[in-house]
Amino acid sequence: MESTFLAIVGGALGCLIALPANGMTSAAMGSNFAEIGFAFRISGTSLVVGMVLAGLMGAAGGLLPAFRAARVPIMSALRDA
Repeated sequence: MESTFLAIVGGALGCLIALPANGMTSAAMGSNFAEIGFAFRISGTSLVVGMVLAGLMGAAGGLLPAFRAARVPIMSALRDA
């Protein structure tokens, strides 16, 4: 639960930081000296997908440590702490 919550908070902060870049344009020089221009477009769909992926990554990242902690006997965990 904790890792999922932290991932969702991080995803929300990432979305808020990315919003001011909406509509900005940039250019990059290719290897054949051709300039490639592009504009950042942040839609509601991309924000929702980003938040869902952040939550899934947080859940997946916290799952293995939780399984490992669940297998350790309580007295052994308290002694090692």
